Amino acid sequence: MSAAAALLRSKFPDLTAGQIANRLVKTAALPDAEKDLSLPDKSYGYGIIQPLAALKDNIPAGSKYGPLTVPESLKEKSSSPSLGSSDQEQEKADQKAMLIWAVIGVVGLVVIGLVVLLVVKASRRNRNNGGGGPGAPGAYPQYGQQPAPPQQNPYQQHVSTQQNPYQQSTPPQNQWPPQQ
Repeated sequence: MSAAAALLRSKFPDLTAGQIANRLVKTAALPDAEKDLSLPDKSYGYGIIQPLAALKDNIPAGSKYGPLTVPESLKEKSSSPSLGSSDQEQEKADQKAMLIWAVIGVVGLVVIGLVVLLVVKASRRNRNNGGGGPGAPGAYPQYGQQPAPPQQNPYQQHVSTQQNPYQQSTPPQNQWPPQQ
């Protein structure tokens, strides 16, 4: 059916889909044994399509909706010339959507700006408090600067590197158990 409709559409490009269907229905045929059926039939529908007859026969264009009955909702829409109002409604809806996206964009930029501001303030606060500046312990010196000398703790006890107070003495080689 779709191939026949495409064939008809190529020969009659000005016809609507309903008018193409009308040509197919008007030229449809029933098997010889079923000639007395009223159409449309449950089994055969409008009959067997005949694309050649639909191309060659002189058939009036008919309704733009074709051979089927038109629902009331379509009749009302087609009779009232309110196409301009639907275009205006669509334009208003588009403007409303554009406004919503613009507001979302501005709010997003404000949030990003606040996050950047907070990060910058926090890094400056850490630098001023000695937590991450160039002379802070564990920090890397900047290029071209000498590392800061380690600060001495005035309460730290000096331990001699020669003798460890926790080191146990080793006994002489020939003496076991060690005597003290």
